[in-house]
Amino acid sequence: MTKSQKSSLPDGCITVKEASKMIDVAHATIRNWIECNKIVTKKHGKRRLVNKESLLEYVQNHNVKTKIWGSIPANINEDWHCVRGYKLPLMISRDGKHVLNLNTKTGYKFIIIGGNNTPDGGYYAVGLSTKEIVYIHTLMLQSGFVPNPYHFSIAHHIDGNNKNNAAGNILPVSSALEHKQLHSLMKNDPTAYRKEIKRIKAEYKAADQKQKKIEMGNCAVILDPDFPQSDSCNVYLYLTKAAYKTYQKTGEIPIEGILMQWCGKTPIKPKEVYYNRN
Repeated sequence: MTKSQKSSLPDGCITVKEASKMIDVAHATIRNWIECNKIVTKKHGKRRLVNKESLLEYVQNHNVKTKIWGSIPANINEDWHCVRGYKLPLMISRDGKHVLNLNTKTGYKFIIIGGNNTPDGGYYAVGLSTKEIVYIHTLMLQSGFVPNPYHFSIAHHIDGNNKNNAAGNILPVSSALEHKQLHSLMKNDPTAYRKEIKRIKAEYKAADQKQKKIEMGNCAVILDPDFPQSDSCNVYLYLTKAAYKTYQKTGEIPIEGILMQWCGKTPIKPKEVYYNRN
């Protein structure tokens, strides 16, 4: 297909090759879905194009069962962390390579957003629904793996690789300007860049530990209402006393009031605990 032919593709349609790169599956798998009428297609000359929305919907509704789930309870707090703030209960791995739905215990297929879907460009994301696509670096930033005492919402990839979403490679930044300055420093002065990253990480870690040390002696432990309960593993939140009072009155949990998240059969008790018995 020539460049002019590619630019004239019908809206919402992509080639089999693009579909394969987008959701990281083999060409043969895409063709099999087409032959079995599992995804919507459209004929374009001699080719059969894939409807992008139909593809994402199929991937979302037919998550591939993972072998990872069975190993989660043993190392849940070290290698996995729950992510709050979404309609679905999600869990992300420390290396940023897996996102699970705790309701179905299935893993999401990653898709590539931006960068013309090229292997070396764009960002990994997951489609929680046909209308909600979330970047993996955003989920990592919202997990407990990354110290984020100031609750920044912009994520910087430290090594410059947009697809490396490991916890150690994600750095919260305060603004788009600071993000741009870090990229400029990384390009023009790698030594200064490494020192600046080390300084910021140390600052975040110290601030995060100080905040938790002050609050942990007088906090509340509750079952996280966003996650399903089970006999094998439950998700607990450690809240500041102020956040706990807000939760009692409104049912809402302020993000800044979450000190720690812990998963297991029973929580680790701090010195003074206010339990929600309901």
